[in-house]
Amino acid sequence: MSDQPTTKSGSPAPPDPTPATKPAQTDEHESLAHLRHALRTPLNQIIGYTEILIESAQEKNTTGLLLDLKKIHSAGGQLLAVLNDTLALWKIECGKFDLRHMRHEMIPPLNAVLGFTATALSRNRARRVSVSS
Repeated sequence: MSDQPTTKSGSPAPPDPTPATKPAQTDEHESLAHLRHALRTPLNQIIGYTEILIESAQEKNTTGLLLDLKKIHSAGGQLLAVLNDTLALWKIECGKFDLRHMRHEMIPPLNAVLGFTATALSRNRARRVSVSS
C-alpha cells in the first residue's frame, strides 16, 4: 500500500505546494496587486481631474469642451471598470487572471481616452491662438 494521499475516488491527490512554490505564488500575487494599484491610481486621478474640469466648463458654459471632457470621463470610467473586473483580487487568487483578455478589453477605452484628450487639447490650442492673434 502506498503512503501517497488519495482523493475520495481513489486517484492520487495533487501534491501540496512545496515551500519553494509558495513564495513564487506570493510574489506573483504581490506583483499583480502592485500592477492593479499602479494602473488604478493614475486612472482615478484622471477621472477625478476631468470631474473638476467638467464643473469648470459647466460654470463657464463651454459646450464644446464640456462634451469632450464628458467623453474622456466616460472612457476613463470604462477603462477603470475593465481594470476592476480583470484584476479583481479573487480572480488573481483563483488563477483566473488572463492578461491577453485584459489587454484586448482595454484597447477600445484607452484609445477613446487618448483620442478625446488629443481632440480637446487641439481645440484648446486653436482657441488660444485665435484669442492671442
